Amino acid sequence: MRKLRLLSLSIFSITLIAVSCTKEGPEGPVGANGPQGPAGSTGPAGSGGTPGTPGATGPIGIANVIYSAWLAAPSTSGAAGWFDTSISTIGAVSRANFPAPSLSQTVLDQGTTLVFHTSAAAPPATGTANVQPLPFTMNLAGVIQEVNYRPAVGRVIVFLKNLSATGSLSMSTGNYFRYVIVPGGVAGGRMASGPGYSIDQLRAMSYEEIITKFNIPTNGTNQ
Repeated sequence: MRKLRLLSLSIFSITLIAVSCTKEGPEGPVGANGPQGPAGSTGPAGSGGTPGTPGATGPIGIANVIYSAWLAAPSTSGAAGWFDTSISTIGAVSRANFPAPSLSQTVLDQGTTLVFHTSAAAPPATGTANVQPLPFTMNLAGVIQEVNYRPAVGRVIVFLKNLSATGSLSMSTGNYFRYVIVPGGVAGGRMASGPGYSIDQLRAMSYEEIITKFNIPTNGTNQ
């Protein structure tokens, strides 16, 4: 009987120890972050991407615009001055030639030429005042004449057409002309490789607008 009692006590002790060992305590606090490990080795370079689509051609730069100095108009008649001739579709005129070495056939075909006149004072004193684009008309002692121009290879032709009568015309001392050449391909009336303006828009601009947009000095030439 004593042995049985001892055995029961032993079994009870073992069971109590087992229960005590399997019971979990509360979760402890999160520990601090450990030190950062060393950087891994660099991976292999990726394959090259597909080339992008080429961008559109940029607008013509200011350096491409050609401009002359203020050129004095001849004050005499004859071969070296205002020469009587005839221009197809226009008729009898008196014309004067102004050299334009940058005016090639390509520029004539793909660009546009603008011509301006002043008689205010000897440039560069004129600045942008009293400057007018060609063509224009003026009345000299009752004679109405048109002042116009035609670009040609190597020159700009300025001509005077008598609108009120017939006869030779000329200009007095103190008249000056200046031309600005804007190269560029023409597509549908717009400068395709030019500054983004149509030819009509360029011709409608004042002298001040032109020299401002293309950063042209009030005098001097870049030919």
